[in-house]
Amino acid sequence: MVDLIILYLIFSSFSTLSLFIIIYQIVKNPDIVEKWASLIYKLFTQIGIFAGWARKRYIQRDIQSRINIFVRRIVASIPQMEFKKCRIDWVDLDKIDKKTFLENDQVIIRLSNKAEDNENFVHATYHFVSTSLLMKAKRYISPSQRESLDLFVTGKIIEEEKIAVRDYYLENYAFPNFLKASGKIKEYYEKYQIIEELGHFYTILLNELDLIGGKVYGKVKDASLIVEVDQLIEFLLELADKKVGEDKNLNFQRPNSNLAVVIVGKNIKVHETPEVYERYINGKILPNNFNSIYLVGSFINKNLIEQLSARCLGSYEILLRKKHPVKLKYRDGSDEYHDTYTMVLRKRGNGIHG
Repeated sequence: MVDLIILYLIFSSFSTLSLFIIIYQIVKNPDIVEKWASLIYKLFTQIGIFAGWARKRYIQRDIQSRINIFVRRIVASIPQMEFKKCRIDWVDLDKIDKKTFLENDQVIIRLSNKAEDNENFVHATYHFVSTSLLMKAKRYISPSQRESLDLFVTGKIIEEEKIAVRDYYLENYAFPNFLKASGKIKEYYEKYQIIEELGHFYTILLNELDLIGGKVYGKVKDASLIVEVDQLIEFLLELADKKVGEDKNLNFQRPNSNLAVVIVGKNIKVHETPEVYERYINGKILPNNFNSIYLVGSFINKNLIEQLSARCLGSYEILLRKKHPVKLKYRDGSDEYHDTYTMVLRKRGNGIHG
């Protein structure tokens, strides 16, 4: 409420049209209120207006807005994911320890006003991710898979939202953890970097982990899920390493697997014999009752991908349609980004998080 009052006092001098545009942006993007408020509190801090109070509110709103805005971008690729919002509370370390906990639809992160700004931002980001990301799936994957995912997504938030704190994050969070688990955490982290650069980290890997988590949550822990996650990671690495024109098997399907990935990519099949993909869907995918199907191909093949998905709609529902850039490699060593179209189908009756 204080944020809105301050913004109103500042923007009330604007023209009616400008004020209408501002209100529209606030309604459309509620996190923008915190973003604007953080900038105003920062200005108050710099010019000495209620500096102590303003500094705390600046840090609080800055962290909350950056994390929540990043989360909204992730949700665009993982629409069913149950992400919480971030809320910062201040505590006196002489009286209570810093801790993070869930409350309703928020992750409450307690920080100390005595800590450095960089420390608070990194601490809040890491603990938000470790508390809220893939809450159900993390119970069933390996510790090194879990920790590496937390570190990687934390690093992505910092890289995209506040690059100035990256060195602090690397020195105090990433590098110390890379030494654990006989180097497995570092190994996974580096694999995620390759997959994210390819363009499939959120749309396929995190998406599938979230879907699997919703399916297995509450059941007895089974090591087969750890193996399947490793298999999916290795497949995505092979996909990242493939050069345009190479004749490789581009599909992912395993016996008793939760998912199938179908790459609609070979031009000769797409343009001359598209029925090859139809036969593959009918003969290899649908009879296996996979819980989720990923159809991925160049955006110019969007119509064919939509047609293939239509063959599945009796048993599957569409969770995601997304156009996004993917990095393609060429045999001469060059690479470039091309628009890719991804559709995610979920088997009906399984529920998304049930």
